[in-house]
Amino acid sequence: MAWGQILLIPLDIANGYSNGTSSMETLYSVVYIIIFIFTSFVIPFNIFLYESDEEDSLMSRILWSILFAIAICAIWSVFIFVSYIWLSKYTVNGV
Repeated sequence: MAWGQILLIPLDIANGYSNGTSSMETLYSVVYIIIFIFTSFVIPFNIFLYESDEEDSLMSRILWSILFAIAICAIWSVFIFVSYIWLSKYTVNGV
């Protein structure tokens, strides 16, 4: 479970006691999108930039890091899309 989800649990419980005045579904969607952006682009970009050769120019290091981060983002997006399509076929009834 991600930290964003852990921090949202008390807010979700408090929202349940106050007749649900705020939209928790929207908030959870925003948190999931932020987690996706960080795990698919921001963290890989920083890792590739940090591990790049220091003898290259800064612009070259940044461009290669962006290229590799976009590749990781594309692979991650394909995994998420295929998982979503595959898991959408199955529903849990009465559980």
